[in-house]
Amino acid sequence: LKAVKLCAEAINNCATVHLIGSGQSRILATDIAFRLAGKGIRTICSGDYKIEIANLLSAPQEDILICISKSGETKRVIQAAEIAREKGMTVLAFTSVEKSPLHSIASITLSTGISAEDAPDSHLLLSVLLEAVFTYVRLKLDDVKYFESIVSESRI
Repeated sequence: LKAVKLCAEAINNCATVHLIGSGQSRILATDIAFRLAGKGIRTICSGDYKIEIANLLSAPQEDILICISKSGETKRVIQAAEIAREKGMTVLAFTSVEKSPLHSIASITLSTGISAEDAPDSHLLLSVLLEAVFTYVRLKLDDVKYFESIVSESRI
């Protein structure tokens, strides 16, 4: 729950949220970008890797990067995270594995703990992690205690 709150605070306090994912993870990134933008949070999520990198290269330090990679080993996602960290940006990683190359770069990592071998085609648990953070962001101005009552450390 602490990491979920830290991710939500980073999103709530940044200038712009950049999102990157590859393959099925790109679909999750696009969904979160759409939903954050709908709540008034400026987001950048492109379908083109070169555009995403160009946006990161010109981004200020106050922006954050959300990286979604089930394996935590996707080359393009890791490269984007490295660029963001070099610029001093906060990097939030959402993966299925606790220790990965992406984990070692990220400022904060949320992982499902389920390996690709255990659930090779499912992004459901990554969706749950993203939903938890999005819910906390969304409820920032609403009743935050409600969220904390339904999601406790014993339930996530």
